[in-house]
Amino acid sequence: MIRVQAQVSAETIGKNAAAWNAPEPGRTLNIRKELARAAAPSPGGSLPSHTAENLFWVGRYAERALGNARFQRTVMQWVTEGNKLLADNTALSGKHLLMALTHFTFTYPGFTGPEGEEMQAAPWKELKDLLFDEKRTGSLSHNLFLFNQAVYAVRDHWSTDTWRVLRDIEEGWAAAAAISHPGSLRMLSALDGLITSLVAFVGLNRESISREQGWIMLDAGRKMEQSLLLVKMLSQTLTGRYDDQVEYDLQEAVLTSHESLVNYRYKYRAPLQLSLVLDLMLLDPNNPRSLMYQLERLKTYLAGLPRNPGDNSIPEHERLIWEAYSLLRLSDRDQLSIPDEAAGRYANLELFLSKIYALLSAIPDIISKTYFKHAQRQQQLFAADIR
Repeated sequence: MIRVQAQVSAETIGKNAAAWNAPEPGRTLNIRKELARAAAPSPGGSLPSHTAENLFWVGRYAERALGNARFQRTVMQWVTEGNKLLADNTALSGKHLLMALTHFTFTYPGFTGPEGEEMQAAPWKELKDLLFDEKRTGSLSHNLFLFNQAVYAVRDHWSTDTWRVLRDIEEGWAAAAAISHPGSLRMLSALDGLITSLVAFVGLNRESISREQGWIMLDAGRKMEQSLLLVKMLSQTLTGRYDDQVEYDLQEAVLTSHESLVNYRYKYRAPLQLSLVLDLMLLDPNNPRSLMYQLERLKTYLAGLPRNPGDNSIPEHERLIWEAYSLLRLSDRDQLSIPDEAAGRYANLELFLSKIYALLSAIPDIISKTYFKHAQRQQQLFAADIR
């Protein structure tokens, strides 16, 4: 059966070729040239700057929504369980986690304002707003709205399965937000479903998108946002000097929200301690959640972006990522873990994280000004061979 079909196909192609090459008034075509032209790939995997920008922001918004959802779930679980314990250090841990959530999501004044202590005593209204108030900048619903806008701007990049996941995200979150008085368990269930769908979105893209310029921009956005969120969380949770139990609780919350608690227990087989938490979350190149892991990949991505012909200077975004990477490589977990008892802070860690954050937060603006210019004709970014 296969042999007959092959013969028919060959016969048909032969007839078409003869007809195509037959002389016609004013028209002479060469079938080999036409077939070669049709089979040729697009030149260099070119990517319009508008598309590159939206893919970059899809990656950033996906990680921002995922990071916020995971941390808020951790905080809500802590509040739920902490209310049952009624211990002083447990209440203090909950207070610091709620304040850290406001700083982490930039949803001021929240738990840090003049009415912060009152909100900490009865946090569920504020926690619900942080989930479902789409008009509130920094809320999870607001971040999902921005994520959806960027996704639909580059709709041709998503597979059928990816669209199924995207619909699940939209419909599932809309249904959760429509509940007039959701309790803590319903809110936690909504977060579980959202986190699973966002992880599926990231995983499907990892398996289906060709490793060309589109993937570079998408994953660079993810790695950029993961780095910024991690540094922000560490600075808001681990730089203060507290009671040993409170510090233990905060370290556990950081590891839990980054899906790294199991990794910690497997690698160190020791109780939580700051130096080891920093080793895992900052310096471990094999931990996909660590800052070292993110920066090593960002270096490769940013080095693959186009340069001006004849310009041998190091682009500003590459200089910044190398400076941040070098600062990280030269850091010492034990030095970062030394407390400043007079200040009641881990001053070395606080200064280190502040420097890293300043360097990393400047990179997206530079990339935007350099590559995402749309005022005139569409610019093209050309594919680099990055795997």
